[in-house]
Amino acid sequence: MTIQISDNIIQHYLRDVYFITGHSYAGKSTMVKMLTERYDMVFCGENFHEAFPREKLSRWKQPGLSYFDTMSGWEEWLNMAPEEHWDWTHHVAQECIEVEIMELVKRSAEGKKVIVDTNIPPDVLHGSRTITT
Repeated sequence: MTIQISDNIIQHYLRDVYFITGHSYAGKSTMVKMLTERYDMVFCGENFHEAFPREKLSRWKQPGLSYFDTMSGWEEWLNMAPEEHWDWTHHVAQECIEVEIMELVKRSAEGKKVIVDTNIPPDVLHGSRTITT
């Protein structure tokens, strides 16, 4: 069974969440840390999807995030063809979106503003409070 949640509902629950997106070394983490301290916000640094318990991941539903638990060794990952690596990276990014959105709903329920250093693509965040560095 697949559950879809309309963007207007997600936007409602994430109304106190602010996203900073951008490329590597663009200053996202620095900005998030500074804003967290200055405005007493909840900090969500890079890879906050790791708050989700690894044992709850499904290798069939989240194959990208489960990959390192199921591979035969690091050589398998290092020897991926470029197309395979691209596909894996894309799957991981998509799987992280689901986990991170749910984690943000949970963290924003505390009633404080949340600031996020994220790789969630801007087209997914459309309509939310997003700063691109």
